Amino acid sequence: MDNHSQHEAAQDVEFLNLLLEGLDIPLNLTTPVDLTPSLLIAILESLVQDRLPLTPEIRNARDFGSKVEAMKVFLGVLGDDVIGVDIGLAEVDPRRLAHGEWEETIFVGRVLIWIGGELDIIDRSELPDFIKETVAANLTTSTFAQASTNQAPRNMLLDQ
Repeated sequence: MDNHSQHEAAQDVEFLNLLLEGLDIPLNLTTPVDLTPSLLIAILESLVQDRLPLTPEIRNARDFGSKVEAMKVFLGVLGDDVIGVDIGLAEVDPRRLAHGEWEETIFVGRVLIWIGGELDIIDRSELPDFIKETVAANLTTSTFAQASTNQAPRNMLLDQ
């Protein structure tokens, strides 16, 4: 990883920790790949203020198959119910996310940071451009126009 990527990853961690603090999740990440399936589920449940429809086996995922199933639910709820528009989450491989692969955790982490900014959990004006660009690059033109005028996409966090 080059110095630029290391700097961006350090900022990702900084803003993910601000998100966790804002959601009253008492954890401190040291790397973006600390976003484990169970932590991603906890973050999403905190954002929507409701429990996801997971079976006990999937919720307590210990084996890889259950973690993958948990990530499928996570990605579906995040994309369809929370954001409501396609920002590229359909392209995220739930197996790679469950395994903690770098590209997937970085992308999902930046989407969560962006949502934190949209909900004023994190100061939106402080978000680095590369985080905004990660989401903006995956938004359609009409959706990006909404986001750039500080109007969240149509289903953004279940009507706030």
